[in-house]
Amino acid sequence: MPPLVGEIIAGILLGPPVANFVPDPEAWLLLGQIGLILLVVEAGIDIDIATLKRTGLRGLLIACLGSILPIALGIILAIIIHGTKDMKQVIAIGATFGSSSLGIALNTLKVAGILNSPVGQLIISAAVLDDMIALIILSILEALTAKELQISNILIPVVSAVGFLLIGGYVALFVIPSVNKKWIMPRIAPENHGKAKLIMMFGVLLIMMPATFYGGSSYLMGAFLSGLAFCQSVELQDQFTSQFKRTLSWLMRIFFAASIGFQVPMKDFGKATVIWHGVVYTFALLGKLAVGWLVPNFTNHRNYRGTHLRDILITGFTMASEGEFAFVIAVFSVDNALTTRDTYASVVLAVLISAIVPPLGLRWVLAKEWAGDDNVNDNDEEKGNYSKGQSSTSEDENDEDQVSEDATNTPVTIKACDSNIETGLSFDSQDDSLIPPSDLGN
Repeated sequence: MPPLVGEIIAGILLGPPVANFVPDPEAWLLLGQIGLILLVVEAGIDIDIATLKRTGLRGLLIACLGSILPIALGIILAIIIHGTKDMKQVIAIGATFGSSSLGIALNTLKVAGILNSPVGQLIISAAVLDDMIALIILSILEALTAKELQISNILIPVVSAVGFLLIGGYVALFVIPSVNKKWIMPRIAPENHGKAKLIMMFGVLLIMMPATFYGGSSYLMGAFLSGLAFCQSVELQDQFTSQFKRTLSWLMRIFFAASIGFQVPMKDFGKATVIWHGVVYTFALLGKLAVGWLVPNFTNHRNYRGTHLRDILITGFTMASEGEFAFVIAVFSVDNALTTRDTYASVVLAVLISAIVPPLGLRWVLAKEWAGDDNVNDNDEEKGNYSKGQSSTSEDENDEDQVSEDATNTPVTIKACDSNIETGLSFDSQDDSLIPPSDLGN
């Protein structure tokens, strides 16, 4: 069982749903959100430009269909259960299943050592876009609560998201690195380049997050673009890993306990209708699993067989994990009387199942021997293959709080001990694709 399940259960038992033992739950939610922001920044830092060029459009397709299909299935299931009398409730139920958990996706891929593989980069680009789509869905729900439907309430988030993606992405990839290289870094001693870039990155973060939030887009898009602006710097990767590895690990534990566990209405799960409705709603996630079949074949093996099938399943299970935005949409719907309290409990139960079962499926996929795993050569690695990690031993557990002294050789190596803590996936991560092209290494 992945430890994130234990973290969620701890949040349920100790938080407001049951014991209400945790003081100031809002403060813990804030700490969890800080952890999520740092994780998204790290995802931006770890982006490989060459791989992103190959997967960008496919990531957009997976993100769009990965939202549309589960929403459509959710609406169909809601109509089967509730009928068409209250279509606002039906739409609100379906909208809950459109988002994927960026936190679970990043955490799982990082621990498994495949964050920087082509399929990992594909999933991250899709998950970031998925969050923007979730925000657009939320704006549509807000429009449904108004007495008069205003088109501007729907168009503003769409235009804002596209604008930040295109303009912000261009500035992050071309303008900021060029300014750093020509005007700023020559004035700083080489041994301080990593620290200087780390400070500048957080400066960009403090600008981009409010800009995206008040611009009607997702603040996580601002966090991602801030990390993306420095993805070509090995020095910054070293500094970020050495400074925030332990902190990020603990903050993500808080994130899963607070952002998910605190939102579960356990007292409402005693009703039979709530349970069976929740189980039925879970089938909406089949739409998320289906998008895995859109993953291109990054290997030299046959389509839909062996390692390609592995990539398909990895994508499907990762995208099917719902979390923070699903809870936001569900809470908004019940607070604005779009759904009833029992419907809210059923939807949350389905989201909770999605946060637990898909990571278990992903663990099985990564532990399974796939045809072609033993035939990976140097040329295959350039095409996107990655070696399957081996199980860690109990001796690794004593290394949890150690930070690598030689960060240059392993810029974002995730130790096996952290794997045991964060998701229960045990891997020795040896991913050389983290190092960007030499000509972008400034």
